[in-house]
Amino acid sequence: MDSEARIKKIMEATGCSHDVARKAENESQGNLDLAIKIAGRKGNVLYSGGKSGLYVEERPSRKSITQYKNGILVEDKFYDFSVDDNIRLREMLEKKTFDASLLGLHGDTAEVIYTEKPDEEYRENSKAPEAKARPSFVGEGRRLGDSSREIPHVNIPDMLEIAKDGNVLFKVMIGSKRVTVRMLRSQTVGDFFDYIERYYDFGLVLSSNGKEIPPSHSVEEISNKLVLLSRR
Repeated sequence: MDSEARIKKIMEATGCSHDVARKAENESQGNLDLAIKIAGRKGNVLYSGGKSGLYVEERPSRKSITQYKNGILVEDKFYDFSVDDNIRLREMLEKKTFDASLLGLHGDTAEVIYTEKPDEEYRENSKAPEAKARPSFVGEGRRLGDSSREIPHVNIPDMLEIAKDGNVLFKVMIGSKRVTVRMLRSQTVGDFFDYIERYYDFGLVLSSNGKEIPPSHSVEEISNKLVLLSRR
C-alpha cells in the first residue's frame, strides 16, 4: 500500500482532513495503525464566532474564553483589566491571537469558543488571586468571525446524507455542533444550501478560514474539510 492509499485509509478511519492524515502518515513512518491513532489525537482546526471569536477543534475537550468590559474570563479564571499585565490579553485578541498556555494547550489543536460581552461587567463571588504575567502566544494568528452570525443546530442530525451513495464527505460546524455531510462529487455547495435551508428561515453562508465558499463551487473542493455554516 503506497503513502497516498494509507492517507486515504487514515481519513476514512478518523474523519480528519487530508493535511492531518498526511502529517500522521509522515510521523508514523508508514505504520497505518499508528498513523490512525496519531490522526485521531490531532483532529481538525477551525476558527469562528465573536468579532474575535473562534473555534479551534479537538475531540477530548472544549475550552472557553469570554471577554467582558472589565476583563477576560479564561475557563473559570478571571483576568481583570485593572491589572496592567492583563491588558496584553485584550491586545492579543485584537490581533486575532491568544496565549495558548493560559488554556493549558501544548499541542497544535483544541476546541475554543470565544464570546464577547463588551457591555457587561464580570463579577466574582470571591476575589481570585491576581494573575501573573505569562509569555504571549507566538503561534499563527487566525482571522476570526462574528458571533452574531452563529446559528442554532436544533433537530439537525449528526450525519446528513444528502446523497446516500455520495462519495464526498465533509464536516460542518453549525453553532457548537459538528455535523458530517455526505454528497455526490457532482453536487455543488448550492445543493447543500438547498437541503440545509429546510431547517432555517434566513440566509446562510458557508465559509472556510474566514473566506466564503460560493454556491457554485463543487463540494469536492471541501472534501474531508471542516467548514463553518453561519447567517448571511
